Amino acid sequence: MWPPCDADPREQANQANPLIADANKLGSGTYTGNINFLENTTNTIGAFLASATPAGTLSAGLLTPAVQNAVLSTAPFAVTTVLVIKGTTADILAGTITHDDGMSLYNGPGFSNLVAGSAAPTVAIPTSFSGLTGDWELIYVEANGLPADLIFDVTRDEASPPTPLPAAVWLMGSVLAGAAGFGRWRRKRTTQATAA
Repeated sequence: MWPPCDADPREQANQANPLIADANKLGSGTYTGNINFLENTTNTIGAFLASATPAGTLSAGLLTPAVQNAVLSTAPFAVTTVLVIKGTTADILAGTITHDDGMSLYNGPGFSNLVAGSAAPTVAIPTSFSGLTGDWELIYVEANGLPADLIFDVTRDEASPPTPLPAAVWLMGSVLAGAAGFGRWRRKRTTQATAA
């Protein structure tokens, strides 16, 4: 029987998680690439960060043995990894974040606005978001062993003006591991008809 994880703040993907403190930081750095991490074989932070397809690029701070070789998570809710991923966008974005243990997405001054949240551990589920613009912060918890899923699928809100989509986005991460980019960029298509 597993302990009641929902009552343990260390298993929650939100800003109140006590693991989000400099004293607990394992590493930080930048990642360029898609946030589409799917790992079900090797239970290390390094394997998780390397599971993106296509592979992203990690800065030196995320390539240290302390980060790469650290255990990602174990059952029953014994070892937990919290990833705090930060970025910025000038567009207004919407989409889904598929995650298996918990995530919360914030934006606004001081990351005070919860855009989407499903903070408690769960099986892999999609959580929808919309209206994401400006600086943002994604908190992801991997808490109960493999598999580990985090996929950030992005579409542009219809209210957003058309602008070119970047191939990759530079983002700063902190607390245990940093990662960034978007899983898949998708453009919403609209069909226009004219009457004759």
